[in-house]
Amino acid sequence: MAGGARIHGAPPDALAGRLFAFGANSYGQLGLGDRIPLSSPVQVGSDFDWRLGRRLGLSCAVARRSKRLFAVGRNGTGELGLGDTVDRSSPVQVGSFANWDLIVGQSQHLLGIRAGRLFTWGLNNSGQLGHGNRTNCSSPVQVGTDTDWTGGSVGSYHSFGLRGGKLYAWGEGDSGQLGLGSTASYSSPVQVGAETDWTVIACGGNYSYGIRNGKLYSWVAPLSDYSDSPVQIGAATDWADVVGGGAHGLGLRAGALYSWGSNGFGQLGLGNTTDRNSPVLVGAATDWSGIFAGTYFSGGLRAGELFTWGRNESGQLGHGNRTNRSSPVQVGADTNWLAVAAMDTSTWGTRAP
Repeated sequence: MAGGARIHGAPPDALAGRLFAFGANSYGQLGLGDRIPLSSPVQVGSDFDWRLGRRLGLSCAVARRSKRLFAVGRNGTGELGLGDTVDRSSPVQVGSFANWDLIVGQSQHLLGIRAGRLFTWGLNNSGQLGHGNRTNCSSPVQVGTDTDWTGGSVGSYHSFGLRGGKLYAWGEGDSGQLGLGSTASYSSPVQVGAETDWTVIACGGNYSYGIRNGKLYSWVAPLSDYSDSPVQIGAATDWADVVGGGAHGLGLRAGALYSWGSNGFGQLGLGNTTDRNSPVLVGAATDWSGIFAGTYFSGGLRAGELFTWGRNESGQLGHGNRTNRSSPVQVGADTNWLAVAAMDTSTWGTRAP
């Protein structure tokens, strides 16, 4: 769902803009009406009111125009929410509603919020949709009856939601990724602890991260020594954002960028391929305004400039080639990027009209 501003908590939307896409396109997920991969950003259509989250899905993408929801790409388990399992190579509106406030995805299931109501759809083999069963859904279905959901995030087979500062989890828990102190799985939301001050929640594969009162927590992640309950990372109290990739994470503190986890393709941006089990400062810049992470690549925004790094086998870094990068490299020379969202090996971004 992303870049530009936190979208896993309860932030305002990023400003609307023109939509651009690049990277893998085997399912038409770039939304350009074809299946040709691209290694440089290309505008999708001519509209200028697109809004993004940060994590889109495995090989599908969802975005909003005037709070209407559009989907494109892979649809084998109904993850596009269009009522069928047919792939699309051009954006198609999901339903007729025009009040979507948040949308996030990662593997083959997605989560959205409308007027405080939580909806999920797609793959449900582990109960990750939160409907009390394990039946796939090809259209958005409301989770429960509550109307005060403010945020959420999804991992490979698990999900989280935020309500009144409380954190709820459901789906696959075999590694403890739900943060409930066990490896049990649940097909309906279960509250994580008793705290009421969660502001950000993020997933990366089976890893989970969250922020409370500026403190960073993780569970089933390198930072927490694979705990099945939230564990505070370090003593800092000024964490503003966190995102998760396939097996790595990024965080922001006072405009400075930190990274940790798996680094086999340079996705930590540290100029090498050495794994790290604690947050490491990336460069000296203190004006990072947004971060995002794909499976093995990462990116961020600084003063409207887009930087990417990590694995680049499908051109998902947008540099016009397929060369991996282990340090942040600017994409083009544009200074009007508003938000960026990652898929597995594809990228979407918005730029000011």
